Amino acid sequence: MEWYKNIWKPRSLVTIIVKIDSKGHVYHAGKVSTSNLEEQPNLQRFDDIEELVNHFGSSKAYALHVIGNGILSRLIESHEGYKDQLIINGNVDEFMFSSYDDGKKMAVSFCRRSLIQKVLDAFSENNWHLYELSCGKPLLLTLLDDEQIAFDFSMARKENCINRFSRAEQPSEKTSWRNQYWKQEELLALALMRHINIPVAEYFTEGDTYCEQGKENYSQFSQFKFYGISVISAILLSLIVNYFYQNHLNQRVAQLEEDLSIHNENLAMLDRLNQEKQRKEQLVMSAGVTSDNFLSFYMNEIGKSVPKSIHLSEMIVFPIAGKLKNKRKIEVSQNQIRIEGITRGNVVLDDWIEAMNRFDWVERVELLNYLKDGEDMAEFELIMTLE
Repeated sequence: MEWYKNIWKPRSLVTIIVKIDSKGHVYHAGKVSTSNLEEQPNLQRFDDIEELVNHFGSSKAYALHVIGNGILSRLIESHEGYKDQLIINGNVDEFMFSSYDDGKKMAVSFCRRSLIQKVLDAFSENNWHLYELSCGKPLLLTLLDDEQIAFDFSMARKENCINRFSRAEQPSEKTSWRNQYWKQEELLALALMRHINIPVAEYFTEGDTYCEQGKENYSQFSQFKFYGISVISAILLSLIVNYFYQNHLNQRVAQLEEDLSIHNENLAMLDRLNQEKQRKEQLVMSAGVTSDNFLSFYMNEIGKSVPKSIHLSEMIVFPIAGKLKNKRKIEVSQNQIRIEGITRGNVVLDDWIEAMNRFDWVERVELLNYLKDGEDMAEFELIMTLE
């Protein structure tokens, strides 16, 4: 996923060199690109941070580096507690540090945050993208490859080790680096961009931690802008395609509606005929004529099997299922026969039920009711279920 994170890094950013003097802050800013990390940046002077951001745009990524009065620089032995050593009577959290550590020596620059707090507040309140924050001279050491330069400080590095980091005997506003003369602000702007794209392991600035959220915000902003433009373009393309496709569909719909109107009468008649067919099929099904045998067959077979001591009072072939209700279809039990009668004893009735159970067209015979009316006579009710 590292490659995915890298594609959202800025291809160019605006480097701001904040120079603090007795009169206040002076800003030198210019747009630096990753396409050529050797090119001398063209910096413009601004007296106000709002004016600067209005010039370059609030959607750009900004790298901020502080120099001038109030920025202290030291060359010390490398150790972890260097901050407490440099800040004797003060709160370390109130200071900002940038350092180059070769393992033996450290070039350190530090200043109070209050020197640029108003600038940091402006970035925070206006949601501008602060991508990098550093201060002092150690940043210039990251550019040197067995080389030396001198402004107000003389610096040299060889094989990643600090050879020299001390105040210059004769301060100069320009220095020669790789066959070109550079102002300090120009070289710092280039060093900022190089460090962001090709980090030097020995260089550390607390801005890396301070700007971590700013970098994440810029990455998300870049993703939103890229995907947002892509989505909007896709939507616009879809709208155009849909517009022409909809016109085509409207023409097809109009043609189909015309064809449909011609056949509406035929469809209505087919529907009426289908309903009539269903009603007649229902009538036939409810009449029981679709059974394997005629009604007379069942009545004849049952009548022949009735013992002499049993008198039938009622026999209903395919009785009505449930009660009759208004606006409800009549449902018929097409596989049942209900029998009521009088018998002289339950033995005769049991024998008769057993005899009817032997019919191959009978599934089962159930006794629903048996009520004695006297000593010898009893009323009964049977339900016969057909196969």
